[in-house]
Amino acid sequence: MSKNNVTTIKTEEILHILEQPKGAHAAISRFLINKGLNSSQAANLLNVNRSTVKRLTDGGSLTEEMAAKLLFVFDLDPETLFNMEAKAKAYKSKVIAKGLAAP
Repeated sequence: MSKNNVTTIKTEEILHILEQPKGAHAAISRFLINKGLNSSQAANLLNVNRSTVKRLTDGGSLTEEMAAKLLFVFDLDPETLFNMEAKAKAYKSKVIAKGLAAP
């Protein structure tokens, strides 16, 4: 028997068919919706301004302090949230690099 032929595909070759990873903001927004919380209610529980929650759920950067509050109040894992942020940034970097390499 011969070995199966395995084709190696570079990430760049399939980038266009992969769904763009979303940052932590998408998961946090979905979590709050599933809990039935609006941004004012979440802000009250997190002891932050409503604008802080709104900025975060609209795609703003996740800080270490906010990740700690999300862990303490909602038991949301900071490692998971930061991994989501990293994947989204890595994806964007690859898209930018692909554009730079274009003739």
